[in-house]
Amino acid sequence: MSALRIGSRSLLAGDLGVRAPIIACEQAPTSGPSIACKQAPTSDNFLTAIARLRRSILNPTVAAPVLSLRRKILYAAVLTGITLALVAGVMEMALRISGYGYSPHFARRVTLPNGEKIWRENRWCTAPFFSPALVRRPLPFRLTEKKAPGTYRIFVLGSSAAMGDPEPSFSFARILESMLRSAYPGTRFEVVNAAITAINSHIVRGIAEDCARLEPDLFIVYEGHNEVIGPFGPAGVFTSFLRHESLIRAVIWLKGTRTGQLISALGRALKGEHGTTRMGWHANVPESANPSR
Repeated sequence: MSALRIGSRSLLAGDLGVRAPIIACEQAPTSGPSIACKQAPTSDNFLTAIARLRRSILNPTVAAPVLSLRRKILYAAVLTGITLALVAGVMEMALRISGYGYSPHFARRVTLPNGEKIWRENRWCTAPFFSPALVRRPLPFRLTEKKAPGTYRIFVLGSSAAMGDPEPSFSFARILESMLRSAYPGTRFEVVNAAITAINSHIVRGIAEDCARLEPDLFIVYEGHNEVIGPFGPAGVFTSFLRHESLIRAVIWLKGTRTGQLISALGRALKGEHGTTRMGWHANVPESANPSR
């Protein structure tokens, strides 16, 4: 009787550490080829090896990539930026809730005792751009929240010349309104003098954006005298000179936030100026809704 033995071989050698079962085969002495095979005992079952193979395919072990120094610096900068943004957001919310700072918007919505909603001037709209002793006030006005049909609404933008300083009662905005009412008695005209002394086009831009929400029909701009000495001008007496328009807009946005106003107040306090803290914390005291005030 001749015997044929097939030795065992490693299944995925080095990966699973198991061996396939040993198969022993013997050839019977018959006229025809007849081979009888039987499985030799092994330490590991073949099904166990298949299960291990399946687990290794479904859950491969991948080595973590090694980050370069450039990527580490980039990820650290992004993480730091996100952290600072979250801290600044929490601080801004806390300052607003506690009543610190001023809204830079020109108009504010007021609800009268009878429930009517109107637009009125925000007396503190220039506070973010001036020191407490130099805050400039807009002229009072009153507009219905929804413009009545047949009404023609005009806004005059500018600084002291357009405002009519020193006596706004004789400004060209008042003269224009009187002339239009006389010439067109069948039309209701509302002329709002939105000019403020000591400002320039950098601040007028924001006022124009706010007035655009109040259903305007016409803007009249009379401005130019304060481009040099006004805020951010080369000979400015209120804020430092800034050359680039994008930087000016960024600073205006920052000064419009409560966090930016707190930083400015702390800077003035370090310089020895007085009254900054008191003015800041009394910014959100409600004003009377009486349009006569």
